[in-house]
Amino acid sequence: MEQGYNIIFLGPPGVGKSHLSVGIGIEAINKGYKVRFISMADLVHIIKTQESQTYLEIK
Repeated sequence: MEQGYNIIFLGPPGVGKSHLSVGIGIEAINKGYKVRFISMADLVHIIKTQESQTYLEIK
């Protein structure tokens, strides 16, 4: 946690990705860290939007 790495859980439905994410997030919050929980679809949208903005700024 001190190194600031992002964690992404990938896998099929029903294997506990959200459960693990929430558990780790709650523990991090209890230790004073900030937590963000977003879906993979939202993450891809954010990345695509940022790439598009960067591309347009370069042009």
